[in-house]
Amino acid sequence: MYFSAFILATFPFLTLAIPRHPSPSPSPSHAPLASGVAIPLTKYSISAKPAANASALHKQKNRAIAGLRKSFAAYERNTGESHPFAEAFKRATKSSVPLTGEQLDYEEYWFGNIYIGTKPQPFNVIFDTGNSELIVPSIGCGAECSGHNLYNPKASSTSKDLSKTFNLKESSGSKYSGSQYDDIVSIGGYFHAVHQNLGATNEISAEFEGVQFDGIMGMGFMESSSFGTPSVIETLFKQGDLNMFGFKLGSGSSELYLGGLNKALYVEDMVWLSLTGKGVWGASFDGISVDGYQVVGSSAAIFSTGITPIIGPRAGVLRIFSSIRGSSPAPQYGDGIFLIPCKFKDTISITLGKKSFPISSHTLLSTAVVPDDPNYCFANIIAHSSIPDNGPWVIGDAVLQNMYTGWDIRNRRVGFATLKS
Repeated sequence: MYFSAFILATFPFLTLAIPRHPSPSPSPSHAPLASGVAIPLTKYSISAKPAANASALHKQKNRAIAGLRKSFAAYERNTGESHPFAEAFKRATKSSVPLTGEQLDYEEYWFGNIYIGTKPQPFNVIFDTGNSELIVPSIGCGAECSGHNLYNPKASSTSKDLSKTFNLKESSGSKYSGSQYDDIVSIGGYFHAVHQNLGATNEISAEFEGVQFDGIMGMGFMESSSFGTPSVIETLFKQGDLNMFGFKLGSGSSELYLGGLNKALYVEDMVWLSLTGKGVWGASFDGISVDGYQVVGSSAAIFSTGITPIIGPRAGVLRIFSSIRGSSPAPQYGDGIFLIPCKFKDTISITLGKKSFPISSHTLLSTAVVPDDPNYCFANIIAHSSIPDNGPWVIGDAVLQNMYTGWDIRNRRVGFATLKS
């Protein structure tokens, strides 16, 4: 959810085959856009030794919580008001499992291409609705940025140095710093965010050297931006170019669709939920059920395409696993961690706008088995003790890849529909 926690502490040894130099972006088109533009996304699954699984799950939770704390702190700085969700994430989470930079998260991510500047400079980024900043590495970065696409402000005739720096450090020790610029950000050959604020890192933790994506493009809101400036989607919205976007995340073809929703990818009507509060893609869901029986009632949630797991209040998570045969808490692997039979048969679903969406057992399991018992897997549902019973839950890709999602900037709402089989 936040660049340093998301990137620096997550993928020290990840090797992906993302093209380092995508084709240049087409020239801007001035013709009216008759329909949306699909940005192809490529899914990458991260795997590592089973013994690292518990640490990986803690990293997922701690990274998500750290990102939310930063967003809510930025919200208070930008608005002068405390975010209504902030209290749930104020208390630090302690882990009995040591977290080191040499252990990977067990997650799945989807990447796509953007271009920055004139002439366009290509970057491979994660599109994250749980973040609000655009951050990429710069030519001033050292050896840890080798092999990455690097932003060169002098090579862009539209770049402007804002004379602002950023210097951020995570509790895990990951850090990054750099300068802020104003430039053009282009996506899909049609959408061009003019005078877009971006952060270009010139110092970053050494773990970044081993990863193959370049940065992250936040698709959240200015109220929660550490830079205090509009995100790319907000800039496009203010230009009158973008009101809505959609995601399909899955094992097959995946895409970010800008300029509407790709109706060829889902069936039935979209279920829309109005956002609750400002600064995040947050709304209330109706409940979570196991085998048709509701075990979690109506709760607030934050929907993020930048993390994998579901993170919820301890009592609610316990009710879920109490209903799944063979599952159990696993305090020996750390607080909030649960084990689940790798071949469990229970049906888990989430109800959104009075419509029930089944969640695939595949997406609820982490990628490797428990070290001392190959019949059990770590679950992608994690408890966090400071979240109250009514939420907010944090809903990541373990849920979102089971449905088509729509994100309506103009009307401040998030939507869900059944994927076409």
